[in-house]
Amino acid sequence: MTEKPTIHELEAILDDNAPGTVAIQPDGSVKVTTLLEDIQSAINRHSAENASNTPDFILAQYLEQCLAAFDVAVQQRETWYGRDARPTETEAS
Repeated sequence: MTEKPTIHELEAILDDNAPGTVAIQPDGSVKVTTLLEDIQSAINRHSAENASNTPDFILAQYLEQCLAAFDVAVQQRETWYGRDARPTETEAS
């Protein structure tokens, strides 16, 4: 059986500000998933890849790249309107 993490180890993981979801597994281990992995998992859970017969990891990469392209578009829009185009920090919900 895997040794359970200490509270200090958990705090270190959370303090790293690593993007992703932190989950404690049933065996007590800690798993951090990335946005890409979360999108891929959601596609797979809902069988959303079936209509296009495209593997979930390819669709997840595509969607992550769409989000990145949108972020660039928003920054360009803000620059066009003479506003501060720097990304802002948002609170996790």
